Order: sequence, then C-alpha cells, then structure tokens
Amino acid sequence: MLASILITLTMLMLKERGKDIIDLMSIKFKGNGSDFHFYTKEDPAAVHLDSLCKNMETHRTSEVSVWKTALDATESFPTDLDVAYHAYIVYETEDPMGVKHYWSQEKQIDRIVLQHSINKEDVVNKVNGKNRLGETAWKTEPELILRDRSEFGAMPQYLVCPNGRSVAEKHSAGYNLFTSNCRHFVQDMYTLMTGKEFRITSRIESATGYSIKSG
Repeated sequence: MLASILITLTMLMLKERGKDIIDLMSIKFKGNGSDFHFYTKEDPAAVHLDSLCKNMETHRTSEVSVWKTALDATESFPTDLDVAYHAYIVYETEDPMGVKHYWSQEKQIDRIVLQHSINKEDVVNKVNGKNRLGETAWKTEPELILRDRSEFGAMPQYLVCPNGRSVAEKHSAGYNLFTSNCRHFVQDMYTLMTGKEFRITSRIESATGYSIKSG
C-alpha cells in the first residue's frame, strides 16, 4: 500500500507543484457530493432523485464492468505504473420494454458522478459530456479491467438511492487517498451490485505480494 501511495503522490507532485499536496489526500465534498449527467436529457444535470430511484426499481442488471483511465495530471506519461489511474464502474440494465441502458458511477476528487445513456460509448469514454482522455493522453481509450456478464437479474444499485445507502455512508462525505478513493468506491459498488467480493489488483502487487489499496 505504501509503495502505491508514494508512486501516486510523486506523479501528482510533478504536475501539481503549485498545490498543497495535503489537499490532494483528503477533501470534503460540498453539499451531498453527487453530480449527474444524463445524455438523453436537454439539461443533463436536472435529475429528480425520487423519480429516478422509483424508475430503476423496474430495471434489471445484465452486465457490470470496471474501467480505468490515466489521472488528468499524469495522462501524458507513457505509463501509470499500474497504480496511478482513475477507476470507474459501468453497468448495463434493461427496462420492462427491453431497452438497454448504460450507466457509470465514479468517485472523483471533489464529487461522485452518476451518468446515463442509451449508448455505452457515452458513459465509457466520456464524463460530464467531455472525453475522459485529453489530446495529449498517451493512451487514447479507457482500459477494461473486469467484465461480468452474469445473469444478475437484480435491481441496479445507486449511491443516491436507498439501496445504495451502505456505500453512500462510507463515500459521500469526501475523498481520501488512503481510505476512500476511486478504487475503494468501485470495489464497494461492485460488491453491492453483484454480491461478489472484488479488489483491484495491480501487476506490482501480483509480483511483490504487497497489498495496494490506493488509487
């Protein structure tokens, strides 16, 4: 874990010299810490939570996947050393009419974002309507870490809905590099949605046996 944290902090400091690095370790969210981007709405951020949660009770999950992209501060580097990257979760649901929907949930340094589209590429390749990777990024597309196509048949779990309260209590207060970062969030959401334990394991951890829990 220490090795991962040191590598991540070193890469961030190379890009964020003007900021207090302590501020990058622990940040409190403003308000409820949630943000929305629905690609099918005229106003992507205008979401009625009660209606969303009630509507999602009619959906069933058919696929869950975990993806990663380079951190904004380090995306121009030729490697993330398999530790300095952003992770997020994407899932496919089907409504009663048989229409497929695609969602992403992720923890950023200042908020938690929920996205929706009927096109998978929107939530995989974009965040808040913008490409996840910039023009100077070494890798041009997000990388798939895990795909689970089990026939869950279960109702989707959302941090902002009552069925996601257990994860919300842990992650809604803010971002902490050591205890509540993007990977911790993805791991907890994956377990909540599938009932399966999951931990993102890096090549460094596999080779050395050291536990890496930050990201």
